[in-house]
Amino acid sequence: MVKELEERTNVVLNRCDFETATWFGSYWTETFLKRWLEQQSIPFQDLYGDWATKENFKIYCDKSLLMFSGVGHGNTNVFTGQNYDVLLDARSQSDLKDMAEVVISALSCEFGASMQKWIDAGCNVFHGYDKTYYFMAGSGQRSDSTAALFGDAHFIFDKTWLSGWKNGRNDWEAAHKASYDKYTQNAQSTWGSAQFYLLWNRDNMVSGVGQGVPPEPEPPPEPEVWNCPYCDFTGDRFSLAIHIQDVHGPDLAYPCFLNATIRRWIGCGLR
Repeated sequence: MVKELEERTNVVLNRCDFETATWFGSYWTETFLKRWLEQQSIPFQDLYGDWATKENFKIYCDKSLLMFSGVGHGNTNVFTGQNYDVLLDARSQSDLKDMAEVVISALSCEFGASMQKWIDAGCNVFHGYDKTYYFMAGSGQRSDSTAALFGDAHFIFDKTWLSGWKNGRNDWEAAHKASYDKYTQNAQSTWGSAQFYLLWNRDNMVSGVGQGVPPEPEPPPEPEVWNCPYCDFTGDRFSLAIHIQDVHGPDLAYPCFLNATIRRWIGCGLR
């Protein structure tokens, strides 16, 4: 495992809860991921309900952040928290920088369409969906067994990746396959619209791995400094020629064809 991942240990959970979709989703995050993190003794921060804001999330965007996961609403650029507060925006250079070397696992509509932007900016692993995410519930109960099939299939990605991380591996492909297979398995256990949308979500699931933080561009070379042989002026070769011509006379603005020894013998001013 690369050194950066060894130093990152903290998982931040977005468990916004303010309408039907996030009411179910925050429960899935608790049931399928939060409890597992507790069992595995992996440190995490639970941004639940009104705590799931940009202001609170930014507190944890430091070198300890390993994974950002959870449920929210989204579109092709943003992933939101409580009351649609934007937590991540692919158009924000600050947000892109905050997620460098971080694993993003976003259960939302469409946010996966921005995956390449996060990958290009140095995100370690990205997991999400590039189309609308649908789920079905057979009852109004939060623990509805049909609805749970969706959360179960999504969060197996996080658990598989984190299990690999604990053993020094970046198993993003294995995590993607585990989630893909779980959607397939859960679809086979039900029927009708629930089966259709489990397969829909499976086929619109996207995952990718980054190459780390892009290297800083090489600084331009320092300009060559030339000294005027007649005064204390310094500058590049072009500005020196202009200086000599304007200040010391046009006849001195061009380099002498004689070598330095001969110039010294004849007392030439070009030292």
